[in-house]
Amino acid sequence: MLKNENYRMKKSLALKDRNKSKLHKKKLSIAKTGSIASIKTRKKMSIVHSGDKSHFWKGGITKINYLIRNSVEYDIWRTSVFERDNYICQECKQVGGNLEAHHIKLFSKYIKLRFDINNGITLCKKCHKLKHIINKVKT
Repeated sequence: MLKNENYRMKKSLALKDRNKSKLHKKKLSIAKTGSIASIKTRKKMSIVHSGDKSHFWKGGITKINYLIRNSVEYDIWRTSVFERDNYICQECKQVGGNLEAHHIKLFSKYIKLRFDINNGITLCKKCHKLKHIINKVKT
């Protein structure tokens, strides 16, 4: 097996800087279409393309709201609001479905109330959207 690995490494290095024609690239693309990378390979690709190595990298400026809304504390708050309201939309009384946790007092203005269960209400997607439209008209 070591012999195969050495061969692959040498072959890879030899072909690394080789210019490929557009036709050759197209054939390679067609050959790979539909193939599924293994979990191990996907993990490696994830590591290689994460952080400052990603083409989406903007210098580590992830917005604080994104970090908060993807935190464990936020997930616990959201689940607690759903459980308190028995997974029922508090406007139209829809049971289950596509539910969202809505902050009664603004998430951006009332920092101390972000994870207060009493500052949350369960709404279906439609009612949540309407709630934000109504609130924008008021302010």
